[in-house]
Amino acid sequence: MNATVHNRYSPAVEEPMAAGFIEFIGGKLGRYAQVGTQRYWTPLRVLLMFAVIFLGLAYLSKAYCLESVLPGAGLSGAGSAGSSGGAGATTGAGEALLNWSGNRQYTAACYSDTIAGYTQFSYNFPYNVPVADAPKSPVLSTLFGWIMYWISAMVGVVVRLVGLQIAPPVVYFAVTAVTLSILWMITVRIMVDLTGSRVWDTLLLTCSPVVIVHAFTHWEILSITTVVGALWCLSRQHFGYAGVFIGLGISAQIWPVFLLLALYIIAGRNDQWWETLRCTEFTILSWAAINIPVAVLFPHTWFRYFVDVYLQMWDWQSGFALLIRETNWLGFDRATTLNLVTVGMFSVLLVMIIAVIAQSPSTPGVPEVTLLLLVAWLLSTKEWSSQFSLWLVPIIVLAVPKWRLVFAWGAVEAVLWYVQALHMLGKDHLGLPGGMLDFMLIIRGGLLLMLVWVMLRDNIPHIPKTRRRAYRKHTWTAPQSPQWEASLWDFSASADRSPATCTTSRRSSPGDSSP
Repeated sequence: MNATVHNRYSPAVEEPMAAGFIEFIGGKLGRYAQVGTQRYWTPLRVLLMFAVIFLGLAYLSKAYCLESVLPGAGLSGAGSAGSSGGAGATTGAGEALLNWSGNRQYTAACYSDTIAGYTQFSYNFPYNVPVADAPKSPVLSTLFGWIMYWISAMVGVVVRLVGLQIAPPVVYFAVTAVTLSILWMITVRIMVDLTGSRVWDTLLLTCSPVVIVHAFTHWEILSITTVVGALWCLSRQHFGYAGVFIGLGISAQIWPVFLLLALYIIAGRNDQWWETLRCTEFTILSWAAINIPVAVLFPHTWFRYFVDVYLQMWDWQSGFALLIRETNWLGFDRATTLNLVTVGMFSVLLVMIIAVIAQSPSTPGVPEVTLLLLVAWLLSTKEWSSQFSLWLVPIIVLAVPKWRLVFAWGAVEAVLWYVQALHMLGKDHLGLPGGMLDFMLIIRGGLLLMLVWVMLRDNIPHIPKTRRRAYRKHTWTAPQSPQWEASLWDFSASADRSPATCTTSRRSSPGDSSP
């Protein structure tokens, strides 16, 4: 049986993980199945339903850190309400406090920067503060958190009017979670378009275990939505609009810059620069529109973020942390040394990626190159915060939709979060040893490398070098395997392809007014 039925890919044919579940609920599609005739339970609505379910699980995973208590309730222990670890220190007299007693943020693995970071906001503009209190996030993320603070303050007034005793950080988290959920639903909707005939691959996004543990750990969904929006624009040859989304994404987190870098690598391979330069132009404009006003009015607090990034030491899940825990080597005890090694390692990996793409007989798509760059950066960076793994989910879905492997990686990420939380308790509180955390990090790294290897294996055939030279004259053409065509775009336009597989080859003329 073909993998597609009525031009829609059926995961029951090629995905053993999906086949077992489909057999359980009634079996795979038959030859005369009426695909696409369901009026209500369309794939989009089913996927949105699963998205809501997993977002609910994500909220429940943080629920134990959302307990409110009245002042004077006799709390004790590190991280209790009103302490520096409880994010409730700025609540007014008589207001409910946040209960983080007994290190519950670690014992229950419910820690969230959204809760802990509540105290950094006030009614004042977040950059109108002393340099020592400068925001720890890029401008757009900081402004997002500040807007959530204002909305939660108004919601908090209603909460108090109805007589509910809820700590302000809890209200703030709830408002933020609802807003991020809306953005996530928009992301799912866009992904349905991007996956095209492989629409059910979007389940890898909506049902990912990474969503449960990290959807509300920080504001990562904000940057993910911008990246997916940029990919959607690229699939429809709107390079200017794609640049706008990339610029917004970089203003929220640094990682969307790898999407732009992927365009440059692909453009360099095919000597097609106009579209990439157009995208870069709008990227700079949108980034400047967000950052320049803040940089001009509050230069010291704006620049402080970049200083903090430079001075930051290794994170718990970075490769440097693993090396230090296992060897007790102190060679990375200075930020300058750490930064030089990080830049050097990523530069080497970048050269290797460019070499692989240059030698491939067919040009990989934007998601594939972005995945290579993102994995290279995460493996070489000094800062791999747990929630950064959420960035990988939509890129992996588009680049290498192997269900069993993707879900296995997601499950390891979820377990890793709990292992890290218990390790952070420390020896005095019977925390897990560093060796267990390092073991999980090695498994996670191995699975990511396996995903990359599978992607390269299926998209870059092993053709002798003498034959590869013949392919260099070809324009961007996706591999012929229908398994991958839904996630590949290139610059050679083809009008008869679906939106998800459409290429990005229309050369915009200098006089073209559309972005």
